[in-house]
Amino acid sequence: MKLFIRTYIGIVFAAVLINSGCSFNDNTSTTPTSPTNTTLQLQTPKDGATAVSSFGTNLQWSSTAAIGTVFEVFLETTAGKNILPTASTWSATPKALGLTTTTYSTGQLTYATWYAWRVRALFPSGSWMDSPVQYFQTEDIPQSASNILKIHDYSTNYDPANVAQDHIIKIIFQVTDPAGNGIVDLTKDQFEVLEDNEQLREFELNFAPQAPSKVILPVHLLIDNSTSLKANNRLPLMKADATEIVTRLSSLASLTPFFNIYQFSETLSPQVGGITPPGVNADQAKIDINNIQNGVASTDFNGAVADVATSMVNSYTVNEIKQHVMIVLSDGDDTAGKRSLAEATNAVSAKRVYTMGYAGDLREDILKMIGVSGYFNRSMNGDFSSYLLNIRTYLENFSRSFYVLTITSPKRGYRTHTISIRMHGSLNPVTVNYPGW
Repeated sequence: MKLFIRTYIGIVFAAVLINSGCSFNDNTSTTPTSPTNTTLQLQTPKDGATAVSSFGTNLQWSSTAAIGTVFEVFLETTAGKNILPTASTWSATPKALGLTTTTYSTGQLTYATWYAWRVRALFPSGSWMDSPVQYFQTEDIPQSASNILKIHDYSTNYDPANVAQDHIIKIIFQVTDPAGNGIVDLTKDQFEVLEDNEQLREFELNFAPQAPSKVILPVHLLIDNSTSLKANNRLPLMKADATEIVTRLSSLASLTPFFNIYQFSETLSPQVGGITPPGVNADQAKIDINNIQNGVASTDFNGAVADVATSMVNSYTVNEIKQHVMIVLSDGDDTAGKRSLAEATNAVSAKRVYTMGYAGDLREDILKMIGVSGYFNRSMNGDFSSYLLNIRTYLENFSRSFYVLTITSPKRGYRTHTISIRMHGSLNPVTVNYPGW
């Protein structure tokens, strides 16, 4: 599923190779066996391909394996072509498993980054084989005169009584593409910083990514337990999917997500405010999911969505960044009629909200309106792994796309001074004013 559409680049500040039939050389000791004369070849992207779209690509391969063979895809970032990834997941954790086709959509990728990928074929006999490893590089960050920069939060810290102390101006900002996907690994050299329209003089300037410990992304899972889903025996699948979501998101190295688990039919449980902010850890979240029971026939879908979305107040300061995420698992049918759809759609506006639809009285039209960040029809047996990967990639890049610029300036003169920041290629600088002393 395409979650993102590329239109332009915007910057938003919110203040080795092996023979077929043998295992690849990654220092693992297990050697598989495979049916005689079976081939497994990677096709696209071609090995060494560059300028691959950061909005994702389709990995394709060919196989002469017998019917009943399933595939696993391993995909990780790496330091360069022909350099195997160092991540432990490269050997043990596939990005997708149980595939019966020879294609896989990566979801969003990071700009200007090398990736390694391989495919494992699991045969009906229980044996398996790995493909060779191939590499590709994503495109550079495009330069565009349409870049828009906005400061969301900044603070100045100085002691006007101490004339020997300079002004220390801290500015926090985030860099994203038009879809709100974070752009990571930027450096000071990609920005121009001026003071009073001149090059900085007699100053100290530090540029660094925001510390991951200061980025909090609470995840709100809303699980529909109404009897329309009970009748279709969908609640066990929804609980299993919710558990998988928690597992995937809690493994992110760059942030510590907190989880808020809700169930709803006629009423929302727990009520908003019943979970201690910012939420519970992954282990407790899985217990909460497992404890969900069947509800009643009446479903206040609109009210549940509106109440939780309204409680999701994002904040961006130099000390803490908080961005809420909602994932709704439901058939989208509101039978209670207590609250309007307009109230729900207004509440999710400008929020990060995903929806997943399950058979029952499935209302795809409603779920697509609520899922402003993406909708997935679980009842169609689509690529659930890819959908979760898209969400996971967004959150990981989002958490790593905040930067802190610290400027120590000796400017005095008892007048207001102006710091302007511009990314190279942009015609739209932004400014931060601070008082002289």
